[in-house]
Amino acid sequence: MSRPYSVCNRKGSKPATNENLPLDVRAMHRRGYLAPGAYCSWGWWRGDNKEGGASIGCRSDGQSVRLLYSHAGEEVDLRVVLDWTPCNYGGARPWWRCPSCGRRVAVIYGAGKVFACRHCYGLCYGCQKEKPSNRALRRAFKIRERLGDDGGLTTAFPEKPKGMHWETYSRLALKGHAAEWESLGLAARFCGRETQPAATGPASKVE
Repeated sequence: MSRPYSVCNRKGSKPATNENLPLDVRAMHRRGYLAPGAYCSWGWWRGDNKEGGASIGCRSDGQSVRLLYSHAGEEVDLRVVLDWTPCNYGGARPWWRCPSCGRRVAVIYGAGKVFACRHCYGLCYGCQKEKPSNRALRRAFKIRERLGDDGGLTTAFPEKPKGMHWETYSRLALKGHAAEWESLGLAARFCGRETQPAATGPASKVE
């Protein structure tokens, strides 16, 4: 399983989490890779160039995951302990125990020889380095994806998915429209132009 990652970094700024091989325990759990005896190859790549990426082997015994990879020509066999916490409605949620500090975290990062949490490596979140317009645009796309839309902002706002409550849809629609107008307004000001968004309100059920 592979995930894209960014390699851009402003001079003098703190390195970002998305630039340092993030390994998300939730994503592995969703794909069944934390089950006892499960093995997978997990990888990252730069843009569409899969040959220029990185990959590691992951083998689980249900209580920990062995990470097998190379770093600076040295073979590394790192055991990362899993911590399972009960969910309110049954089941259990997995966490990593950071191999460096022992914190319970959802994501560890390959920013050095050992995968560790962002606190140990002094990483900031990628969104903290984004332009405000890009941050708003990312929020808008995230809401559209939740509503089942895979198009861009040039397409009509998606309708309520089957099974979603109207109250939930109205709240998401309001946030989605606000994020879209914010991204467009910030981008226009960046280009030296001002836009005046049309008034929009929350979606409501039509009887």
